[in-house]
This record gives sequence, structure tokens and C-alpha cells, in this order.
Amino acid sequence: MSGNSELNNTEEIRENRWLQPNALVFYFTLLAALLAFKGLGLNDFWDDEANTAVIGRNLLKTGELTAWDGRNLLSYGMGGQLTEDMKKLTHPPLQYVVAAAGLWFFGDSTAGIRFFFVLIGLLTVPFAAAWYRHEFESKSYWLAGFLLAVNVPFLLYIRQVRYYPLGLAFSFATLWIWSSISKGKNAPARILAGILFFSLLIISQPLYSIATLAIIFLSLVRSKYRCGVNFVFLGLLTALSLITLLVIDHYYSHSLLRVYGQGNFWATRATHFLKLIPMVSVDSLRFELMPAGMFLFAWAGYYLAGEKGLGYIKNIGMCLAYCLIAIVVITWCSPQPVLNAKFADMRYYVMLIPLGSCMAAAIFELFHSSCQKTPKIVFLLTPIAGKAKAFNLKRQYIATFFLIILVFSNVLTLNFILQGGLQFRWVQYIREITVDYKTGSEAIGEFLEKNVSKNECVFMAPLPMNIIQMYYHPDYKFCGLVTSEAAFARKNREVLREDLFFEKTIPDYFITTGKNSRNFVKRLNHIYGPGAYELSEILPVYGGNLTRPEILLRTFGTLIVQNPLEHGVLIVKRTRAPAYLPRISARQMQDLLEF
Repeated sequence: MSGNSELNNTEEIRENRWLQPNALVFYFTLLAALLAFKGLGLNDFWDDEANTAVIGRNLLKTGELTAWDGRNLLSYGMGGQLTEDMKKLTHPPLQYVVAAAGLWFFGDSTAGIRFFFVLIGLLTVPFAAAWYRHEFESKSYWLAGFLLAVNVPFLLYIRQVRYYPLGLAFSFATLWIWSSISKGKNAPARILAGILFFSLLIISQPLYSIATLAIIFLSLVRSKYRCGVNFVFLGLLTALSLITLLVIDHYYSHSLLRVYGQGNFWATRATHFLKLIPMVSVDSLRFELMPAGMFLFAWAGYYLAGEKGLGYIKNIGMCLAYCLIAIVVITWCSPQPVLNAKFADMRYYVMLIPLGSCMAAAIFELFHSSCQKTPKIVFLLTPIAGKAKAFNLKRQYIATFFLIILVFSNVLTLNFILQGGLQFRWVQYIREITVDYKTGSEAIGEFLEKNVSKNECVFMAPLPMNIIQMYYHPDYKFCGLVTSEAAFARKNREVLREDLFFEKTIPDYFITTGKNSRNFVKRLNHIYGPGAYELSEILPVYGGNLTRPEILLRTFGTLIVQNPLEHGVLIVKRTRAPAYLPRISARQMQDLLEF
């Protein structure tokens, strides 16, 4: 009997090893990988992704972060964001290196270029879980990993060829090192690892590094972080940030230090902040980065748990404080223009997603603090299984109900009230990664291949539309993107095609979307002379960026265009030589043809 008993005990121990928290985090990371890699190449890049891919391809080809590939020039704002050497220095460089690595390893493949971004972004799951474990001394840290792994906004963001997945992974890697550095052995090695993560974070997205540093400073209110090794690590991170600032000041044309030194800087920045912060506060809820409804469950959990739940309430409060400090510092430093902005650029605030998952995990733990016993993982979705009689079933039901509506719907989000009611995000996401559909950019690409010669000039408005086609059709000529008045144009006039400059280009095709066709053609004939252009074709697709990662800006399928004349893609063709070249400025041209 004793032998059988020992054997049973050994088997139970072995079985439980598969359900240890670290193992669970690993399983959930694999689940996130399955969900993120599935259907990775079904849709073309949207314009920001294409921007990264084009620069990455140029980097692989030339060894430089150049916007010029020998035929086309990648440019926003009539070339205002390029240096005299046509370098692209307005965005952090690591994303271009990762894109180049994908191109080198997988070739010219949409899914291949996205691969390394997804791979790095997936590391956010174990890093966030590890940070939650050490930050809040939690044994159920696997739950934070689970909630992040199945978070639809998180999955959408890490599938992007942009800095989002890089910034997420390295910010929470830095926070994990900070929270655990005083607990383990070999502190110097941990410090070096933290410096490496923070360095990668800086060259991924400086705004995320500022937010991470702000969270670390705020965490000093907790006495456990006020120790020697943490102060050394914090000093090194601060020094690294200052060195980076000096490097930016030296190499970038718009010096941050000089800008901060201007007399009107603080007043201008304060005005910008006050206009943007209300928008960010609302949109962080509308875009489902922070489900507002979960605070009601936090209150209910505290009501049920009483004094036993006070520690969890403090943890929830700290998570909320970290979210708020991140919002404040990012908003203060945000480059987003606020004039005519319809919503905040939530791409700068994606750190709120893992922080929100950690907050939700703390709320779930709060409910179970009122139970007689902490439930095993089998009680996550089946609270009446096994030894459920040992628990307060009503509280178990509330906790499980909280997780179900949090994961599978938008009920806890402000979007549920403001934007069309109940949405099942998981259903939408599964359909997105399993069903291929034609986007507006794909329809435009097909039109170019079938109808346009590679020697004909194509002008697209709004201008970011060019970038997608520039990546997928690099042999075509995209013209009129820059002005000859730009500094790089004067320096490289002999290298650049003459038709790149709108003042000297005569486009064979104008392609635009979302405009009234008659007004658009009328405007063109006003610029180039009567009868120069006529409407040739209307593609019955919506040409906007409908595969963006933001929930409210993504359609999860084809958007049906009811009136192609008003909302479809307009193809305007040149019918004869213009009477004259454009007689308006580059800015006027852009304002006239842009949305």
C-alpha cells in the first residue's frame, strides 16, 4: 500500500509540474504565437508598415536608412521629413533593421517581414507576467500572461511592421529586470541585461522608454525598490537616457535641447498637452486599450473581500497609477498635431495594454481573496468542477464571468456604449486571420499591374497611398511627391528623377479615394488646364487604411462601398498634354488634393 501511495504521490507531483505557473506562461505564449502567426500574410501592408518595409529594403540594399531606392523617393509632407542626404531620421531605427532582417531571411514576403516583429512582440507575454510576479509578489502571475496572450488589440499591434511590438517587449523586459534585480544572484549580469533591454527600447521608440523610466521612478514609492542595487540600475538608465538625448541633439536637424531652450517652448507645449490629454484619456478607453468597466468589478471584489482584499486594491491602484504616469509623460512628449485631430494617436500608448492585463489579473485575484481557497487553473472557466464546494460559488461565478466578458467581448469598454453596442472581438479576429479579403490597396495594385505601364507617372492622394504601392511595385514611377524647394532636392537634383517634383511632373494617372469625382477632376483641370484629365474608372473598394491595428479603424473584413462614386477609388487619366505646369505651391497642391 505504501508503495502505491508513494507512486501516486510521485505521479501527482509530475502531473502538477505541467501546471506550474512558469509552464502556464509558456503555454499561453504558444497560444499567442498561434493566434499571431496565423494568416500573417493575408493582407498587404498599410501605409505605416509599408514605410518601414521600404526603408528596410533600402537599408538592406544600400546599408543606409535612405528614402531613395534609385527610382522612387519615399516621402511624407512634400519631403519635409528628409535630411539633405535623403535620410529618414524622424523615426527610431531598430524597426528598419528588423524589417531588413526579415527581407534578408525570407525574401520579399509580407508574412516574412512581419515574422520577426511578431516573434519579438510575443516576448511581451512572459516579460509582463514576470514583472507582475515580482512587482506584486503574485503566485498567479500566469493569469497576467493569459489575459495578455488572448487580448485582441495586443495581437493586432504585434502583427505590425512597426515599432509597437519592439517597444512592448523591451519596455516590459526592462520593468521585469527592475522589479527582480534585488531578489536574485548575479546582480551585475542582471544590470547589464537591463541596460541592453533599455538601449533596444530607446532605438525602438523613445516615447516608450520615457514612459518606462517614469514608471520606474513612480515605483520608488514602494520601499522594496529603495535599495542600493536598484538605485545603481536607475542611475545607469538615467545616464543612458541623457547620453541618448545628447546624441539626438548632435545628429538631428531639429535639436531637442535647442527646442527646450526656446522661450515659448513651455507655453506651447503646455497648450498642446492640455488639448491632447482629454482626447487621450477618452480614446484609451474607446480604443479598448483600457477596459473601463473592469473598475466596477474591482469595486465589487473589494466589497466582497473586505479587509482581505486591501492588498489587491493597492496593487490595482499601482497599476492604474502606472497607466496614468505613462499617459501623462507620453502626451507631454507626443509629436501628434492636435489641430483638426479626430482622435489621439494610440500607437504611442500601447503600453497600456499589458498594464491593463496586469490590472485585470489583480482584479481576478481580488475576487478569490474572499474565497476559502485559491482555485486551481481548472476553475478558470469551470468554477463548479472538482472541489468547487470548497469555494463561495457566487464569487467564483462573478470572477469567471468577469474573465469571460473581458476576453470575448467589448462589454467592459467605453466603445460598447459609444460605438455600436456589443462586439465579439474574438469572433472578428478569428475571421480576420482565417479569411482572405481584398483591401483597397490590393485592388489599386491589381489595377496598376493590368493597366499602367512602368514608364507612366502615377500620382496618388492622399500621399501615404503611394508608399504601399512603392513597396509592392518598386518598378513603377510614383511622381509629384516632393517639392523642388526642399533642401535635399537642391542638393541631389542630378540624381533624382525630374518628375518626382510636383512643379515639373505631368502625371499620366491620378488615383485618389473618398472624394467627389466631379470636384476632383475639376480641381485637376484647374491646375493643369481645361480638358487635361478625365475620370477613367472607379474601383468599387474603399481605399483607406482598413487594416490598421487600432480597433476603431479596422474593419475585420471588406467594407462594402454603397456609392463608389463618392467613396470608391477614383482613377483619373490624362487625355492630352496639359496647357501648363502647376502654378501653385507644394503646400497648396497637397492641401488641394489631400483629405
